[in-house]
Amino acid sequence: MSARYMYIDDQPDKAGGIEAGLSATDYLKVKLFPAETWSKQIQTIFESRKDFNGLLLDLQLRIPEGELMYDAPALAQQLRNLAKEGKLEDWPIILCTTDDLFLQMYDKSTNDDLFDRIFYKENWSPSVCKRDLLEFESLAIGYDRIKAAIRDNLGIAGLLNSDSKAIITQVADKLPEAKTVHSIAAFLLKQLVIKPGLLIDEDILAIRLGVDAQKSDWEALKATFDSFRYKGVFSDGWSRWWIGDIMKWWRQISEGGSLRNSKAEDKVKLLQQVTKITNITPIAIPDHHSQSSFWYKCNITKTPLNSDDGILIKGQDKNFDWQDKEYISMYHIWTAASKKKEDEILNKVSSTDADKIKDIFGLKRKSI
Repeated sequence: MSARYMYIDDQPDKAGGIEAGLSATDYLKVKLFPAETWSKQIQTIFESRKDFNGLLLDLQLRIPEGELMYDAPALAQQLRNLAKEGKLEDWPIILCTTDDLFLQMYDKSTNDDLFDRIFYKENWSPSVCKRDLLEFESLAIGYDRIKAAIRDNLGIAGLLNSDSKAIITQVADKLPEAKTVHSIAAFLLKQLVIKPGLLIDEDILAIRLGVDAQKSDWEALKATFDSFRYKGVFSDGWSRWWIGDIMKWWRQISEGGSLRNSKAEDKVKLLQQVTKITNITPIAIPDHHSQSSFWYKCNITKTPLNSDDGILIKGQDKNFDWQDKEYISMYHIWTAASKKKEDEILNKVSSTDADKIKDIFGLKRKSI
């Protein structure tokens, strides 16, 4: 399947390169449309919707022939409302912006649910953004799968491609009340696929196995876990593994041992025995850490850590019960080398933890 995206930008002369670059593969095609006045823009979208299965919106949409201006969140909100009313077929909407403009204009608390993904265009090139292309395609395919699941009454089991009654019930009970295609897509993507918990990404897979992927035959080892891969909606754009199945397998091969509590070096020894892959190196304990039973990655640096060697990120009280907590590693706290990095850390933690961290920053300065 080839995903087809409509791309609306108020500077089509500058956006042509992005259009061509995104269309350079067999699985994604993008067509650029210039921004129009509000009513004309809605009309163009209605007329073109049947030819596309995704929408890419520039953050700011200025109209050259007049003073009218609107932004992507306003247009996206209108399109989501039309979809709820059954007047427009739902589709993935991706926000296209630059880092600086995004930070100045974007209100995450009110606008985040409108968009399925954010695409940063200033440093984009086909050679470094293959993941973008795959995720764009996956979103289009995923929306179509959700529409089919609703039509055929397949339910969550069909979307997740899982026969685990516990997981199906757990996820189904938390689905948003307004079960539009977009609300289901946003929930499954952002709360299940992207946020670690029931599913984990490749970084966390290596971390929980205690494996230094850069110093090991990681591709060969990773292939031995193919049976634990997530194969549900959005899996073609986001590689994930079922951690519960992996933990169950670990108990079997370790005669009841705990994957979570085992040291990295012990995990690697057992992996070498079971897989017959000898080139596997355990993760070394980072400076300022004490534990090698790694389970998380630092929210900022991706450094492997045990919860004992991290500071909890604030604002996670409303996490779903299947979602993992996120931490900042003590390694990063001790090695943050600029005021900007220190402020980034302090902004992510509670006031109580911030006071503790400030003491560490003070000790660092005294030792210089």
